[in-house]
Amino acid sequence: MEKKKRTKKYPILRYLSYLVIVGILLTGVSLARYSGATSGGVSTPLSRFLCSYEISDASSLIFSNSDYWLDLGEEGLSATNTARTVRFTLRNYLADEEGGADRISDVALQSTLRFYAPAQFAGGLAVQVAEVEEDGGYTVVTPQYVLRDFIYEVSVGADGKYEAGGSFASGERTVNTALSEDYSDRTDGLTGTGNIEQQLTVTGGFAGTADGSHTGSITAAAEDGTGIGITSAVRTASYSVGFVRTEVQGEEVGSGTAGVMAPVLYIDCEKEMSFYTVDLTLPEALFSAGQAEEKEFVLFLTVTEQIDDTDFNSVWNTEGTDGAEGTGSVGGDGVTSWDGLLAEPVAGAAPYTLNGATVTGYHFTRDLPVYGLADGVLTESGETTVRINKVYDYENGGATLFYEHVAPVSEAAGSASVDHPIETFYSYENGAFTETSAAFSSVAGVHGLYGTCVNVGADGEPKSGYIFFDGLSDDPYYDTYAEQQAGGTRKYSLSLATSKGYSTVLSVLFAQASESAPAGEGSA
Repeated sequence: MEKKKRTKKYPILRYLSYLVIVGILLTGVSLARYSGATSGGVSTPLSRFLCSYEISDASSLIFSNSDYWLDLGEEGLSATNTARTVRFTLRNYLADEEGGADRISDVALQSTLRFYAPAQFAGGLAVQVAEVEEDGGYTVVTPQYVLRDFIYEVSVGADGKYEAGGSFASGERTVNTALSEDYSDRTDGLTGTGNIEQQLTVTGGFAGTADGSHTGSITAAAEDGTGIGITSAVRTASYSVGFVRTEVQGEEVGSGTAGVMAPVLYIDCEKEMSFYTVDLTLPEALFSAGQAEEKEFVLFLTVTEQIDDTDFNSVWNTEGTDGAEGTGSVGGDGVTSWDGLLAEPVAGAAPYTLNGATVTGYHFTRDLPVYGLADGVLTESGETTVRINKVYDYENGGATLFYEHVAPVSEAAGSASVDHPIETFYSYENGAFTETSAAFSSVAGVHGLYGTCVNVGADGEPKSGYIFFDGLSDDPYYDTYAEQQAGGTRKYSLSLATSKGYSTVLSVLFAQASESAPAGEGSA
């Protein structure tokens, strides 16, 4: 496809989208089983509706906050983003212990991929789906859908490509994907001309303001049976704004020093905003009745344009004034110092705010040592990353802490990491770990204990190992609890807001697509 020139903005900022994998850890299962019903003395067996899905891998959960194409003048265009991928497997059966088909759905099933994310993020995405073949190769089954072309009024520019306006589209209209701007769309597995473009009939639209709250629904359908749905609803969303954390002392570089970057501090917030539910229904994701089938797909998500908002323009302020374009308040009395956003609230305090959102707490990560038992001897096996979460209680005062193990979705190289809750703690003595209770009102409540995450291996042992929590600090300005208690010179400083994270949901829906399979052709 021809690539349209656009002027790009700097700096390139990171935009985080945390894909909350639904279900238990990495596997989600949708199951509705009907065994039978009786009416009027006649027994009427109903077909079994069996299905499952598994999200097996994600390439990255971090998206660059920048326009996709960077105009280099005489040197042409350069892509500043790459598509992020999520691989998922669909089945119309429940597997037995050996992985074979134990029970198979008696009815044909149509599956729909559903992505749930804030409008600010989802509205700037281009999405495409490919099916994974037996040899591991891809065959694209959809063109690249640029979502803004379905949402906004568009016109065809001088280069023959869509240009989206600032007003929501409405009424019946047509979207031709061949006229959408190209964001390095995939052509894997295509033969001949490689044309997979579609014309979709689109109806519906949104009401409200494009840069604020808006609601409504949009449906689009292609002749081959592909369906797209985009629904907008206003809800209270949880998100995080990430501020750069740098070592105060730094390291010597040439004749000066440079601050060493530490894991970002995220201020957790809540605010009402529009959220999109994006549904993709594909004919390739149809399952026959009474026949065990497994299909694997890859979803490609590409950020097409930079998000420019107040959160990204904020600078941490300790001088009692607002930070750049950002505003913060502590106790409802205006800004004294943004450091007040890190203090546990007193009972009955007015909620802290950041850029008009309620502050619910904060989180950051640090590396902790991991131990195991080797022939009954406590042995350190390395380090792992733990996320420290602090949630404020404005009604009763204080805060509650909880901890998560940051680990890859899969063992594949380059796999994205997600957070696994650390729920069980142990003491160690006399050559053995003993499960014990831990206090979560203070970080000192886990000192001297070993924690394990809920992700368990086939051998029943925690994949995290036994993470040692001794001396841990919950203050982002210090490394150790002793430093935190002493309150001396801070090890870290806070500065620019460079990232923003939302909790989003990726799931799969199943619906009956036909009548039941003939008797005797249901389960295996």
